[in-house]
Amino acid sequence: MRIVWPRDPSAVLALAMLLVLVGCSSDDRSVPRPTETPTNSASATETPRPPAPSPTTSPTAPAAPESMSAGDLEGAKAAADYFMALYTHARVSGDATRLSAMSGAECSTCAAIVTQVDSARANGHSATGYAIEIREAIATELVPGETYTVEMKATEGPATVHDRSGNVVAESGETRRVLKMGLRWTGEWTVEALSVEVDA
Repeated sequence: MRIVWPRDPSAVLALAMLLVLVGCSSDDRSVPRPTETPTNSASATETPRPPAPSPTTSPTAPAAPESMSAGDLEGAKAAADYFMALYTHARVSGDATRLSAMSGAECSTCAAIVTQVDSARANGHSATGYAIEIREAIATELVPGETYTVEMKATEGPATVHDRSGNVVAESGETRRVLKMGLRWTGEWTVEALSVEVDA
């Protein structure tokens, strides 16, 4: 899907700069494999293992707010906020279907997040946390009723990832981030570009 370029040269430059932004890459540090403690076959007791998390109902997907039903500045901000709510839902539920549906074909960062979620589910990993708090959002109109940018200052809460046995395989602390999105309105919103940076 291609974004229609605005006639205003300054708007063209703004959107062009956004669309070439390199999206955030999640930490690719190798995840340590849980180690098994050797047991003596003659021993009457076994080394206790961390309990697996109790089965829980999959988190309910967030509902799209009414405010994102319009192709204007307020709709763009609401859409950006909703996209981040879908991000949290995908991380903790292991289901990136809705996040993928709202992602434009050219959003490489969006695709990378979906791949990470699908990979975690395939490996039997489950996650908690990843809550997003939007502290500030500024929307800019490029082509009225068509293309917009939204820059947000957000805080991502702590997160923990477990394997099938309940062992912790990854943890992250609270992180403040700057998110920049390019969005397109065609009767519904899609995220065409996404850049994520650490907010110093």
